[in-house]
Amino acid sequence: MGCGTSGQPIIISGDASGGPDSSISKFRRVGLAIAKFTSLELRVLMEFSAHGPVTGPRQVVARGEIRAFVLAVWATTGSLTYITDYEPLVQSWYERAYERPKGDDGDLWVMLADLLRERDPASISVLFTHSHQNQYDIVEGRAVRSLVLANTVADELADHAALRARLPDGDRHRVQRHEARARKVRLRLLRASLDCLDAETEQAAMKRREKKESGAPEVPPPPPPPRPPPAAAVAQLMSRHSLDESKRKCLRCFGSASVATATEWTEAPCPQLVNVDGTLWSPSTGSRIHVSGGWLHSSHLLNYHTVLKFWFCGRCGGVADKQLRSLGQPCSPITPTGRVYLDRIRDGLNPKVSSRAEQLRRQQRVSI
Repeated sequence: MGCGTSGQPIIISGDASGGPDSSISKFRRVGLAIAKFTSLELRVLMEFSAHGPVTGPRQVVARGEIRAFVLAVWATTGSLTYITDYEPLVQSWYERAYERPKGDDGDLWVMLADLLRERDPASISVLFTHSHQNQYDIVEGRAVRSLVLANTVADELADHAALRARLPDGDRHRVQRHEARARKVRLRLLRASLDCLDAETEQAAMKRREKKESGAPEVPPPPPPPRPPPAAAVAQLMSRHSLDESKRKCLRCFGSASVATATEWTEAPCPQLVNVDGTLWSPSTGSRIHVSGGWLHSSHLLNYHTVLKFWFCGRCGGVADKQLRSLGQPCSPITPTGRVYLDRIRDGLNPKVSSRAEQLRRQQRVSI
């Protein structure tokens, strides 16, 4: 599909779809598609596209998303910009999952690692956009027009591929008939089991009545087994974090968790932090930081301010204190607001709180 350069990389959008039977795992047939674009400016110009079914017994949309990315890397050389609406793919790429393949889709990451032996991973950029966005999202600034249009084209092609790979109606109806017969057999077996249980219950009741009438002492039932301790209490006891009184914040790594994610977070390892200048601490390479309801994205340049008590990105200016906010998404180019946040943090000020005097000085600078 060509060779890209640093000034003009190849632009490819990829997607996968489960088609009309996406919610029924036994009938699902996944289709994938990639589309190459020569321009994503005022006019979207598509130069080439390819679509088809995902082969193999594992018919999962997530596998189709990864397979489309591997296909795009295989078909190109040089610089590549890949657009996807599958966020786990973006996270796995920037966490270098191809260096330690694992899971059900580990074979695809092995294929990608073989392709990268003769190619610099830094020449490949993976961009994320939400799926099924429209012109209103673009106008209101919630989405980038070029990414939305490229993803829409790939999504339509993937739907078409899944529809062509769909099982014939005759095969699906045959399976449904067999399942209906099996359901009837299970209901009959269940009814027979319930009848036997009722008969055994009546016999046991008759024996108890006979013992009571004969005057024989009734043997008490054995005591119930002790209940296991709550899973949350066990996780807190075995945690590697140095928890505070709330049991949902670490005094060592400055991570935190919500009530819903406390058990998962306490079971995770406590990351090592490096002291930058006495006030700022940054996580070591490969460490994952958890704040409130989720994990901070690994693409950010994370730092923790021990005086102001919050995490921030030294690249895009994103801030996370009691909520995950933008640091849970991939790092994006810095905005004017992010630049103001970083300037205030360097001055030792809270990035989101400014005094009346600071607001007046800012207005005077703008008017000058």
